[in-house]
Amino acid sequence: MIRELSLPALDAVWEDLKLGAIPFPLEVRSHGETIEERLRIKAAVYSDLETRGLARRHRAEPELEDALTLLARPTICVDNVAMLDMRDRKSLKAMAVATGRQAMLVIQRDLKVSFTPIRETALASSIVEVLPHVKAGPGQPMTIPVEMLGGGSHRRPDPEHRMTMQRLQGVMQRPVLRAGQFGMTVRDRQGRTTRLPGIGWFDTDAGRFMNVVRSAHGAEAWLTLTPADGPRIAHRISEELLRALQN
Repeated sequence: MIRELSLPALDAVWEDLKLGAIPFPLEVRSHGETIEERLRIKAAVYSDLETRGLARRHRAEPELEDALTLLARPTICVDNVAMLDMRDRKSLKAMAVATGRQAMLVIQRDLKVSFTPIRETALASSIVEVLPHVKAGPGQPMTIPVEMLGGGSHRRPDPEHRMTMQRLQGVMQRPVLRAGQFGMTVRDRQGRTTRLPGIGWFDTDAGRFMNVVRSAHGAEAWLTLTPADGPRIAHRISEELLRALQN
C-alpha cells in the first residue's frame, strides 16, 4: 500500500506517467542537473519502489499509478497552505482529492509526500483536520465592505460599519500565531476546471477565525470574519463545494 513518497520518487514517477505539471500547492523540483545524474536518481527511485511493491521493471504498479492519476486529475480538490508557525517561513501543503468514490488526503512535509485513503464524503473534514485543533475565537460574525478596510473608501461609514470596524480592529490587533488558506477546484464532465474563491483562516491567542471575501455578479466585495473552529470551517468548505457541483 502506498503511504509516502520521497520528492525524487514523486518527481520521477510523475514524469514517467506523463501527468503534466505537479498540482498546486505541492512543490516538487526536478531532481538531477544532468541527464546522467537524473538517470541515476531514477534508477535508485525505482529500486526502492520495487522493494516496496510499488513498481516492477522500472514501471509503477497500478496502485501507485492510480493514486498519482487521482492526484493529477481529480473531480474535486480542496487544497490547504498553512503557516503553522508565523516565526518560521516553512508552510504545510495538503490536498484532499476525489473522483467518484476514490479519495485521498495528500500532505507534503519537508522532503516527503504522504498519501492516506479517505471517504469521498470527508474531503472537507480531512483537510481541516490537518490543522491543530483550536477553539473558535470570541464574538460574532462581522461583515464589512472590503473597500473600507484600506482607508481609501470615499463612502461615509454609517454607525453600524464604524462599530464593525472597531470590532474588526480589536481582532486584528491580537497576535497571529498561525494562518492559511483553503482553495477549492471542481472539474466538470468535459474536463473543464473551475477555481472557487478561497477561504482564509488565522489563529490568535484568543482562538481561530475564518475570513471570506465574496461579491455577487461583479458587485461590491464584502469581507466576513467569523469565529470558527475546525468543524465550522469544514462545513463552510462543504457548502461551497455543494453549491459549485449543483451549478
